[in-house]
Amino acid sequence: MSEISKKLPQNLDIEKSILSACLNVKDAFSVVSGYLSEESFYSTKNKKVFEAIKELDSKKSAIDLLTVSNLIPIDIVMAISSASYSMTSLESHCLILKEKQISRELIKMGGEITGQGFEDDPFELLSFASQKLDEISGEVAKQKVRTMQDVIMSMIF
Repeated sequence: MSEISKKLPQNLDIEKSILSACLNVKDAFSVVSGYLSEESFYSTKNKKVFEAIKELDSKKSAIDLLTVSNLIPIDIVMAISSASYSMTSLESHCLILKEKQISRELIKMGGEITGQGFEDDPFELLSFASQKLDEISGEVAKQKVRTMQDVIMSMIF
């Protein structure tokens, strides 16, 4: 049997673009924080940058290259701050990352269900699967999830 090897859903360029916008545009994080959490980022480095930005925002501190580099190594921040970004595409980019996060969570859940399927009572497994789906759905409901069509329409009108 051949083993299929796939990368988990991710888009590192969009991760960097979103974080670069947060570092370079004053109100970008207020948009981003409505859609994304640390878990939305696949890259560990990008998660750390997001966490630092979130910490600064919670303290009502300025968010820029210098303030973030006080919390994490400057080489990580420099690599991200130089990435290109588009404020007009920021919400669309957030939605793409959110979709990637949900896909990763569903893949993880599927693996857990598969593993337990050999051992657990099917009714307990069904309950477990339902609970996990509710957790993912609840997380999505907490975020400002809009469809791509809504974002495109808001950009047009």
